[in-house]
Amino acid sequence: MPYNVPSFLQAKIKLSVEINGIWIPFNRALDSLARHVYPLLHFIENESAFDLGQAGSSLLVRHEGNLLQIFSNHQLTNIGIDAGDVVICRNELPEHTALGPCEILTPTTEIPQHANLNDIKLVRYDSPNMREQLDARFLQNSLLGISSLRDVQPDSVELLFATGFPTKVSNTDFAMDDTTGEIANVHVHSRSVKLYFQLAEAIRSDPENRTTLELHDKLESDLESDFNGYSGAPVFFLWMDEEKNPHIGFAGMIVEVSFGRRFHLFPGNVIQDILRDI
Repeated sequence: MPYNVPSFLQAKIKLSVEINGIWIPFNRALDSLARHVYPLLHFIENESAFDLGQAGSSLLVRHEGNLLQIFSNHQLTNIGIDAGDVVICRNELPEHTALGPCEILTPTTEIPQHANLNDIKLVRYDSPNMREQLDARFLQNSLLGISSLRDVQPDSVELLFATGFPTKVSNTDFAMDDTTGEIANVHVHSRSVKLYFQLAEAIRSDPENRTTLELHDKLESDLESDFNGYSGAPVFFLWMDEEKNPHIGFAGMIVEVSFGRRFHLFPGNVIQDILRDI
């Protein structure tokens, strides 16, 4: 389902924003960013075949020529899945429709009070034969080239938004080739599901090392409950500079929901620091 830019915001948008190196109207920017949010798919080994499962959402992004998928570590550890079993599936890829990672990156911190900053995983993909097809699926804007919430004044933030793959509206079908035993076709069924957020006042129960947002009071989201599957979903935001020019920012990655409407994010600036170090 396409994003509908709220009417109060449309009046403020005079310029386009840059997505994947192209300047496009902001009302198309939200849909463009949603294209790079991808279900976290993984193989499940059963007694007689490989099934494909889904463990929430993820972001596909290109960084210094590397094709990276970013998600939270607990999305896999909670269900006993190894990161090496993660795949991306594209029906238009030549010869194969499923591709596994060539490298697994697990940033860690040795500081006990910051242990929840270990809840992030990055996997890298590469396939010379599929590079052109893969490139289109990964966000080409470097996350280092856009602002985080730490970089802007709170009153300059006009809109925070996310799209993800909630379990209740997602399913995956695949077919095996009877001759080779390999996956022959994959279809991921999910409608675009948007959430609008606003900045939240901190409360005592909020986890440390997290950016906390809450569902917007005035903007209606596609879902109002049962947010299972939103872990790993990136949150972007629109902010205005002093000249009222619009810019896209990166708020972070959803890792937890509390009280039914408070969303706790792995901070965008921390993810940016991780990318600088890899």
